[in-house]
Amino acid sequence: MAKRDGVTIQYDRDRDILYMHFGKNRKAVSKEIDDGVLLRVDPKTQEVVGITILYFSERKQEQKEIKGVTCHAEVVQEFAMVAKPSM
Repeated sequence: MAKRDGVTIQYDRDRDILYMHFGKNRKAVSKEIDDGVLLRVDPKTQEVVGITILYFSERKQEQKEIKGVTCHAEVVQEFAMVAKPSM
């Protein structure tokens, strides 16, 4: 697990899932915004509290587009360097 500027990043290598949490952990519901990309939203305030990315290593190897925003390999690589295996 890594923390940086209020963002907690966890990578589950066995399941190939990247978790990002913003601020304190709190209850949230998931909304799938793209194939394998889940936005974690506080059900009371509708504030985004995290993002879950399934099949992270595949996205790291390929340049993927998520809702019109290109996820460049350099950005994903930075997350991969910060994320440490967990669970």
